[in-house]
Amino acid sequence: MKTKSGLNVILGLLLILLLPLSVSAMEMDDCLGCHIDADAVGDDLTISEDVFQHTMHSELGCATCHDSVTDEHPDNGEAVSIVLVSIVMKM
Repeated sequence: MKTKSGLNVILGLLLILLLPLSVSAMEMDDCLGCHIDADAVGDDLTISEDVFQHTMHSELGCATCHDSVTDEHPDNGEAVSIVLVSIVMKM
């Protein structure tokens, strides 16, 4: 009985620890909602959705490289991290 109870505690703690990670990150559609519009983000941060959808980047998702972006972006005023290489896709 103690083993089953201990396992439930561990699973509960893992859920509590991992839940904020799944809630805090923006989805790729959220990113594209702004970054396809030059008026919203400026020319330097605009990407072509058509080009983006046909690259490996669309499979990886934005948060793979930009892991500091949360649901509060851009209102939180924090700089966006770039884990790999900065790529601006224009067409």
